[in-house]
Amino acid sequence: MNSIISFYLLPYWRSFKRLVHFDDDVKVLSEVDQGWLESVFNRKIRKYELESMAGGIIGGQNIVKLDIQFQGDSNDKWNHYIIKTCKENYDAIKTAIGFGMGREGIFYSLNKGTNKSVQYHLPQIYYATGSAYYGNYLIIMDNLSGDFVSGSKLLGNQCWGPVNDIPSSFIDSLDRYHLIKNIYETIAKLHANHWRDFKLLDIPYLKNRDILSGGQNARVPWEASLRSLDTLWKSQAKKVFLSIGDDKLEHSDQLIQLMEKMLSESTFESFQSKFNIQNIETGFTMTHGDFHAANLLISTKNPLSNFHLIDWSEVGIFCPFTDIAQFCISNIPIDFRREHEESLFKCYYEALVSNNTKIDRDIFTLQKCYNRYKVGGIERWLQFITMMAPALPENANIFFHNQVSTFIHDHYNDSIKSDLSTFYTSYRV
Repeated sequence: MNSIISFYLLPYWRSFKRLVHFDDDVKVLSEVDQGWLESVFNRKIRKYELESMAGGIIGGQNIVKLDIQFQGDSNDKWNHYIIKTCKENYDAIKTAIGFGMGREGIFYSLNKGTNKSVQYHLPQIYYATGSAYYGNYLIIMDNLSGDFVSGSKLLGNQCWGPVNDIPSSFIDSLDRYHLIKNIYETIAKLHANHWRDFKLLDIPYLKNRDILSGGQNARVPWEASLRSLDTLWKSQAKKVFLSIGDDKLEHSDQLIQLMEKMLSESTFESFQSKFNIQNIETGFTMTHGDFHAANLLISTKNPLSNFHLIDWSEVGIFCPFTDIAQFCISNIPIDFRREHEESLFKCYYEALVSNNTKIDRDIFTLQKCYNRYKVGGIERWLQFITMMAPALPENANIFFHNQVSTFIHDHYNDSIKSDLSTFYTSYRV
């Protein structure tokens, strides 16, 4: 129903509000004009240009280059920005509502211009607004494409093809260990700032808020997501991996067996028991929710300190260590992970507890948190590869399968088996 309201009625309501100057809030691209842009930047504009770019992987997203010449600047000076918004059609709005894509606009609007914007290495945001309920959102940020590159290209994930736009000398000289360490220590500040903060449950736009609040409203979407995951695994994803063959896949039998075990054993009651936020031994906080290197822009001039965390549409309440595990599995080569992951996690852990001295080290020991990292990586990525497999080319499926299966092979042991009796997160598939 809210998608129908958003598509058919909200445009008229927004037009009326702007006409009577009740609200200058803009959430769709068609409402962007020169007068409004001048109010955003507080400068007169000589001219501006808009150029569409490719949308996000989910679809329904408009990413548009915005180039502006301001009055008073030289005629050859252009300022470069990005507009990120939802496409203005029914299917796109329905998708945006289903995935809660308006969260990103809300998150940026609450943090732009604050100390947290610097702490969390957010890009420069000039305007941000969003509605998780109605799906619409609009964000204007710096266009960093000139001096910044996607982190996935630098950290080892080349399943999308060779890296041709970055000098090989730069890639070869990159200190990956200290770059990852600095990234982990940055996200640790977010996790520490909101550690076991029950006020997060009062913020309606955060993902998982309804599920963690409990009640019947939590059970229905969680169980529906699990059923759809089970269907997708059996009807498509499992067949994709079986068709590739064991000669290209590592430890595939173990991955398949664990996936089917968890699908058969997962219940809402088990989830509530294993991730009971009322239990003082359960770590929860505000999380990025989609923490991987493709959502990281890294400077080619000063990569170790100049980077930005982007794409906050999955921001929510969950286990912080799952953020770290998702990042590790997504992009870090297997041999590098095996050599450095424990050391890097310890760096993250020390940053977490040093940024919030109220975190009890006796309850949240390094080993306990590291075990929860292993659990989070496995349960989240078993779901991810199920959702991704039907749509990915074979080389990408091989890459992600082996990233996950070797992580399982290295970490699935008696110390975490009891905590892997259920899925924790739930995704629409």
